[in-house]
Amino acid sequence: KNKSTENSKVKRVKDHLKDPNTPDLFTQLTPFEVNLYAKKLAYDSEFGSKYLEPGENYAQAEERLRVQLSQQEYVQKYSKYLAAAKLKSLSFKKKP
Repeated sequence: KNKSTENSKVKRVKDHLKDPNTPDLFTQLTPFEVNLYAKKLAYDSEFGSKYLEPGENYAQAEERLRVQLSQQEYVQKYSKYLAAAKLKSLSFKKKP
């Protein structure tokens, strides 16, 4: 059997079993937040001018950011932009 296929199946099952409301131990982001911030950062002009790859469309950037935001080093690298995105999302939740 192909081990890489088996490993990818196990990884998908493990990812599926993760609680979306439980933050990752190292990144402190829930899977929901990773998806949310990946989308927000992909469309942010300030972030995009600095970190998006040449020729990369928004969908590709969003997918790459999902993977990167699952790693502590990128969460730290993008912390300034994540904090700004978090503040923007909190301001929309406030009731008048």
